[in-house]
Amino acid sequence: MSKKLLILGAGGYLGSHLIPDLIRKSDFQITAVSSQDAILSRFAAFAPVVSPVISPLHELPEGLAAEHDLVLNLAAAGVAHKGQEDLSTLLDNLAIAHQVCQLARQSRHRILLHFGSDTEASNLSIYLNNIKGMSLPTAMYQHESSMYSLSKIMQSSLIRHSYSTSQFYAHVIMTPNVYGGADPPHSLMASLRTACQTGEPFTIRKPSAIKRFVHINTFTTYVLAVLQDLLTRLVDTEPQFCFEVSSVDFVPRTTVAVFARRQWLLLGGDISDLQLESG
Repeated sequence: MSKKLLILGAGGYLGSHLIPDLIRKSDFQITAVSSQDAILSRFAAFAPVVSPVISPLHELPEGLAAEHDLVLNLAAAGVAHKGQEDLSTLLDNLAIAHQVCQLARQSRHRILLHFGSDTEASNLSIYLNNIKGMSLPTAMYQHESSMYSLSKIMQSSLIRHSYSTSQFYAHVIMTPNVYGGADPPHSLMASLRTACQTGEPFTIRKPSAIKRFVHINTFTTYVLAVLQDLLTRLVDTEPQFCFEVSSVDFVPRTTVAVFARRQWLLLGGDISDLQLESG
């Protein structure tokens, strides 16, 4: 019998790539939740394997989570406008994390797979896995951190705090910068493609920033492996509720400049047209 997967925040960039890949490579029955109407047309071709539900998380039909084996959360506030530096971004993401925890507790096997962010990697993953470590992670004091980044850190921290009292099994994937397919309009990859297609020079800003980049195909393969591992380990036994963190460790950390140079050449751009903005 196929397992039922409840995907929250399915109408965004990751969901639009992850759900088709899950359909091709697994036998999940998927309920895709989003507050965006565009999800209806996006997943219409996958009916009846995918059932779209247009609703904010706090207005989902009562009992919906109980019909599903596990919950996969992609939902976050402020993804489309990460430059927004107001308190509502933090509060909205904390509210989302709280609702996600409640839905995970109500699911059939009480399993949550949550997507963190690369901002949370390294020292934060140690903090999250350390039962005794309750101090705020050093990552929260980095001056480069946006309110969105901080809110993502707090989401995972709240899930870590809630799993035992809410009685569910939580796994957080530290999500790197994902590219490939139809890139978001304002992403680095989309900008590189546009510049190459028009023959215009391209300037890279903040070239020394260290990030991880992974192609969407590699990322979705990793997510599917984690889902299958969780189901294999937990569904046929009585799970000990706990919190764990994983990361796409096979993706090397690199500078934005190195990544952009590599992609620029792969796209056929002239290296003399690729410029760095110091600072």
